[in-house]
Amino acid sequence: MNWGMLDGRLPSELEPRTTWAIAYLAVVGSVLGFVLYFYVLRRVEANRVALITLVTPVIALFLGQEVNGEDIGQRALMGTAIILTGLACYHWGDRWLGCRA
Repeated sequence: MNWGMLDGRLPSELEPRTTWAIAYLAVVGSVLGFVLYFYVLRRVEANRVALITLVTPVIALFLGQEVNGEDIGQRALMGTAIILTGLACYHWGDRWLGCRA
């Protein structure tokens, strides 16, 4: 276990998996993520773009399952289903109810 944050010493070596995780967060999570976010923000209404923050944890959950082999419990799956159902209702609710915007 690495206690670098508590004792102030950096680890002497990093596992390849750790190095790849840091590189992924730096490139995809930060640089590419913000560039794409602002690209989308220019083309889509701000209230719809703000909903991306609700989808991100869902994507991270399933990415963790695929890449890291993490277990997703039933409560997490139910929460994910509730989030996605709410987003679907917000996005397509008017069409489902036959309302016109």
